[in-house]
Amino acid sequence: MRMLAVTTIIGKYTWIGLCSNVINNVTIAEKCMIRAGSCVISDIYYRWIYIGIPAKSLDF
Repeated sequence: MRMLAVTTIIGKYTWIGLCSNVINNVTIAEKCMIRAGSCVISDIYYRWIYIGIPAKSLDF
């Protein structure tokens, strides 16, 4: 059986909302927020808010 290395990194002070999904091999930077029910399929950048399926940054 072949083993695959899977690395998901979640930074300090990151908030992940209820029922959110984080896919394998994703890096979530420090001090960001992921809204409840979101699906993270790509890397999340420092100090941003992400919402939706797939998770996209919230523009102010």
